[in-house]
Amino acid sequence: MNNSSFYIRNIVDKWQKPGLKIKVASIFIIAVIFTVLFFLLYHSSVQQSLVIQSLYVPVIISAIIFRTSGGIIAGLIAAMILSPQIPELPLDIGVAIFQETIAWGLGAGLFILVGIITGSALDMINHQYNQLQQASFFSPSTELPNKYNLLNKIEWHLNSETSQEFTLFIITIENATEIINNIGHNHFGNFFKTIASNLSQQLELSTDVYNIYENNIAILLTKDSEIDRPLFINRLISILEDPIKYNDIPIYLDTFIGAASYPDDGKGPNEIFQKAYIALNKAQKNSQTLSFYDEKLDDTGKSNLILLGGIKPSLDNNHFELHYQPKIDLKTNEVVSAEALIRWHHPEIGMIPPGKFIPQIEKTALINELTCWVFDEAAKASLLLNDAGLDLTISINVAPRNLQCDDFLPQITKILTAHAIEANSFELELTETDLVEGLAEGKKIFSELAKQGFKISLDDFGTGYSSLAYLKELDFDYLKIDRSFVDDMLAGEENKEIVSAAITLGHILKKEVIAEGVENKDTLDLLKEMDCDYAQGYYFSKPKPLLEFMDYCTQD
Repeated sequence: MNNSSFYIRNIVDKWQKPGLKIKVASIFIIAVIFTVLFFLLYHSSVQQSLVIQSLYVPVIISAIIFRTSGGIIAGLIAAMILSPQIPELPLDIGVAIFQETIAWGLGAGLFILVGIITGSALDMINHQYNQLQQASFFSPSTELPNKYNLLNKIEWHLNSETSQEFTLFIITIENATEIINNIGHNHFGNFFKTIASNLSQQLELSTDVYNIYENNIAILLTKDSEIDRPLFINRLISILEDPIKYNDIPIYLDTFIGAASYPDDGKGPNEIFQKAYIALNKAQKNSQTLSFYDEKLDDTGKSNLILLGGIKPSLDNNHFELHYQPKIDLKTNEVVSAEALIRWHHPEIGMIPPGKFIPQIEKTALINELTCWVFDEAAKASLLLNDAGLDLTISINVAPRNLQCDDFLPQITKILTAHAIEANSFELELTETDLVEGLAEGKKIFSELAKQGFKISLDDFGTGYSSLAYLKELDFDYLKIDRSFVDDMLAGEENKEIVSAAITLGHILKKEVIAEGVENKDTLDLLKEMDCDYAQGYYFSKPKPLLEFMDYCTQD
């Protein structure tokens, strides 16, 4: 929003609702114009027809400022100036036709008509402008001021002579979809207005509550407010924690709040708005009720974008590498499988661990290209392992977005065909949470993968939404206990019992159980006592490049 549009909007707003000063000044100017024209008409040698035409100017100005009523009054004044009672005033000097009463009546009617037409036209324009403004600056469903209204308000505040610091709070209603499903979509607008009215009344706000998106609210707290910021925040959180009564039903809101301040966090409306949203995202991510903007949040966001931007060039230039960590059969103590773990040798940053970039990539379509690259590299590794006499399965981590992609199965099938390798040479690892989130969309392709011969492993078991119902629905081979449980086994009897129960559950479901994160011999001995099938962790080996992994597998 630039300054020129801001000032133009201010001019239009003042035209729509002229204050007392503007009205008084306009009346004075119009009176001066009429007086000057009267003097020129009767006391000067200026061409009278030109002066008579000039009488339309104050009539039009009056219609612009005071609409139809002003135009009519100014038209009457212009007609009185040309009254037929004033002798020897020619209507047209060229043909020497003197003014008559009927001619004056026509002339007076013309002035009044111009005033009416101009005023009416501007009334219509004003009505249309109000409708456009309503559509542009107010939410159609809630009738509350929207994002553009908020940005305009911030712009006005920044350009005012007494510009002071302020804080922008953005509130998101996390359970909005659930509320809509229960009260009906057609009632959500009224419910939202109830929330806004409740906030406005209880916070005693002197400013608007804005509906910037369907489930987002914004409040602008200025320094001249009667309530200081700490007290405001406490009240705001308290109000949002209380149920909102709608149709006599108490409805609880699940909310997060992000905040940014002027001038500390930004200098312009869009910048402050963006910073408040960055803070809101942090609050949601960390499950915090309220989060204020911090420069480090911006740096994190930029770093993520930079990393994502470097994925495609790094794939093209072989900056990625797979390392392999062995999975040990606890009955034979032999290596039976290897988990392929990606490593990124960034040309500028250096080695980047998977935890830094995988969560970001999984949110984009890049994950499909990256997973296919992993499959291709793992297929090459599988052939080399077979040539070395190592008949090992390679496990590959698959994201829920992969299962939702129609091209995913054809792409990996094409890779296997190109390398003449069977699907049962691979184990696909999906986390427990991923399976639940992708269950509806990915169940079909998940089943097809199993039918083609891929082994399926349920990774990070115990950290998500453990449910026997969906465990029974899905056709998988291995249940992998999360390292957080395995690490704590030696810390207390309770942790040990949890791992034991998970192993028992896996066997009841007729699945083989893998324990990850084995760091010492005592943990390994406990797992063997519990009849765990497989284990992996640093106690056996860290993830290694392929050639080093092969040396590890062939050593005595």
